Amino acid sequence: MSKIRVLVMLLVAIVAVAASGRAQEGAGNTAPSQMYLLPEGDAFALYDRGFFYLRRGDWVGAAASFEELLERFPQDELAPNARYWLAESYLQQGEAMRAARAFHDVYAMAPGAARAPDALYKEGVALARAGDHYNACLAFLRLKQTYPEEAMRYPMDERC
Repeated sequence: MSKIRVLVMLLVAIVAVAASGRAQEGAGNTAPSQMYLLPEGDAFALYDRGFFYLRRGDWVGAAASFEELLERFPQDELAPNARYWLAESYLQQGEAMRAARAFHDVYAMAPGAARAPDALYKEGVALARAGDHYNACLAFLRLKQTYPEEAMRYPMDERC
């Protein structure tokens, strides 16, 4: 990551913290997804906005930001992480099957991405939450076969 991006991320974090403090003081009824103040023109800004919503627990706002990023910038270097967090926002909203498909897309589209093993594990978790234990076990098995070292750090159902 370039120094400029790191500096921008730091600036965005500072502005987000300041904005959240002002929002909490002044507007009691303002929805979290209406408080983001930064521009949204490029992939980085969209990713940052989505992550801002994640930190606030605004899963709908996060999903909207990550969906827009993936629609507008599907090949950006941030796309695998955006897909992962989009899937996580679906899971947090109780949409387990939708989350499972989105987690699957993370490692299917970018198997070498840093989030790929996490996404494969979370696909299994989402499938289990949806009641599809057979396919959850298949996902955990794929995790063990595809990423054997990373698989050791995840708790998995021994019946799989």
